[in-house]
Amino acid sequence: MFCIRNLCLSLLCLALINSFSVHADQSPFIKTSLEVANPQDNQWIWIDTKQKIVQFMDKDTPIKVFNHAAFGRGGVGLKRKRGDNITPQGVYTIGWNNEKSDFRKFFGLTYPSIQDADNGLKRHLISETEYQAIVKANMEHKVPPQNTALGGSVGIHGLGTPIRRIKKHLVSNWTEGCVALTNEQIDEFAMYVKPGMLVVID
Repeated sequence: MFCIRNLCLSLLCLALINSFSVHADQSPFIKTSLEVANPQDNQWIWIDTKQKIVQFMDKDTPIKVFNHAAFGRGGVGLKRKRGDNITPQGVYTIGWNNEKSDFRKFFGLTYPSIQDADNGLKRHLISETEYQAIVKANMEHKVPPQNTALGGSVGIHGLGTPIRRIKKHLVSNWTEGCVALTNEQIDEFAMYVKPGMLVVID
């Protein structure tokens, strides 16, 4: 099982190394992340949680930047389980979108990734069957199961209409693990995003 898992990751590494060029001064996490993804083309999304920005990239060049993004009220990092309100750090793709979301627009990410599944299996949060289902979905570029103990429905969205969200967005991280932009930003974001686009949350 572990040999097959490592082989899959290695093949994905080789596919991406041939496709991307990253500046030496960029985050080591970006370099590592890009080596385990399978990009649709040279355009991808870099979510820099330290700077609180969402950037559309063309290879290593930003072509559109959205400032003042908000993240999970549980912080950013290793998402441990459903309901922890943590925005996961990792490599995903745009898996689906909901134009009629309560958050105005919602672009779902392919969380959990293979790495998330590895972490969940090691912590005995998911079964071997659930692990295999997550790996299979990721390898086939499909949305992985959203109903395991690792959680799901992680995405990039707007604020919607509730005034309380607008007020929170100005001063704090407030989401349940998603990446939030303003309504105006998410409308513009929708003009750039493509299904299957690579998303790196750093």
